[in-house]
Amino acid sequence: MTREQLVAIIARERPTEYQTALDILWFLQRHERRPDVHPNEIADFFSEHDLGYPNRSRLASRLRSDREILNNRQTGTIRFRATAIQDFDERFGLQTVDLITTPLIDNLEQNLEKIKNGQTHAFLREAIECARNGTQRAAIIMSWCGAVSVMQEFAFQNHLTAFNDDALKNGLLKAPAKTIADMRNISKESQLLECLARISILDGATKRSLKRCLDRRNDVGHPSEIKISNAAVADHLETLMLNVFERFAGN
Repeated sequence: MTREQLVAIIARERPTEYQTALDILWFLQRHERRPDVHPNEIADFFSEHDLGYPNRSRLASRLRSDREILNNRQTGTIRFRATAIQDFDERFGLQTVDLITTPLIDNLEQNLEKIKNGQTHAFLREAIECARNGTQRAAIIMSWCGAVSVMQEFAFQNHLTAFNDDALKNGLLKAPAKTIADMRNISKESQLLECLARISILDGATKRSLKRCLDRRNDVGHPSEIKISNAAVADHLETLMLNVFERFAGN
């Protein structure tokens, strides 16, 4: 699809301004192979192709609050979750292709270099190889294990007192953690996420996104009939990359 073809579809269907913005974001990711897009680029697309002049700050706010969109806080850019791209492919009558793209794997490998802990490094390296090889369950499990280790390392190095106070107060630990191994005594990873949210390492939206990753990890970690698509794996890896590896690895 070209820009001209997208503009023609929008002119014919006359979607709402926000739906048009979503269509543009999908187009930039899907057809111009953009892994990340700034909301201002979407507003520029409107004006360049005579689609109107949206309020830039309002549009950016709506896009960043959309649950189907991932935010990169460091760059201010956004991207659709891989599973959301599938919905737009169907809307425009396209066949969904493998969504674990080279840019996603490249970004994961860049973050891999920030991780100094040998065990965590090995977990993420294996997750990357699993994603490349199409072993979806293993990619989900290994990347989640690596993400948990990164969050524990960050809390231990930067917020140990607050972590211990909260963990003892809420019965997550029986004694203060003095080593990373002590932090791993928390029996449920959902409790770890709640603790990190209470001491403001994670905000509410990030906690909920990571809880969805944990649920997916639990779904595939036991024998079951659940089927996992490449899009689901890509969504899982993107969420962990943006909200854990890029934020906490190496800090």
